[in-house]
Amino acid sequence: MAAKPPNVRACFDGKCKITITKAVKFRISSRYGFTRLSIARVGSGMVKVRGTGPGVSSTVVLGSGGRGTINNLSVRVSVTQKSATIRLAPR
Repeated sequence: MAAKPPNVRACFDGKCKITITKAVKFRISSRYGFTRLSIARVGSGMVKVRGTGPGVSSTVVLGSGGRGTINNLSVRVSVTQKSATIRLAPR
């Protein structure tokens, strides 16, 4: 049975928890200074979160247990061998 895809629509307001097994891209409220967010696993145990919009690009790369921010968006990451769980919250 295939894994259920994450509900990225719930992340539009910048407050959600999603678990990914492959890269995702979705729209996010422009109040964070960008309009699209992409999340992907990179390397071993790392996750790259990138916000983009007209004339702007901001990226944070975090390991498991890592916390960071992109503009006014707080990012927390937990990584296993098969998936990554990302928690987004307004800062």
